[in-house]
Amino acid sequence: MSDDVILREDKGAIRRLTLNRPGKLNAMNDAVVDGLIAAVDAAHRDAACQVVIIAGDARAFSAGADLKEAQARGDDDAAAARAHAEAHAGIYELGARFGKSRTPITESPGQRFQ
Repeated sequence: MSDDVILREDKGAIRRLTLNRPGKLNAMNDAVVDGLIAAVDAAHRDAACQVVIIAGDARAFSAGADLKEAQARGDDDAAAARAHAEAHAGIYELGARFGKSRTPITESPGQRFQ
């Protein structure tokens, strides 16, 4: 298994980005959020990429936020909490960042785009 939290697979103009934390049901920790933003931004800059599919592994797309990681930041002061939130605001703007399409495509567990 790769240590990468976002796996990339290209087939022609289609790029598949797979969340890769199966042991944590692909919970979105800092590394996944940062990696997903970077991967979508890279796809946006790549003229050959026309479609991006964001997928999970066969068991789950994503459990959502990594609550254990968030709990560990529970003692952050307001400034640190605000800085963390601002650093990850891009996750909510992924569709707008792409510009080529406003319709995201996701795969359900067990489905795979061919």
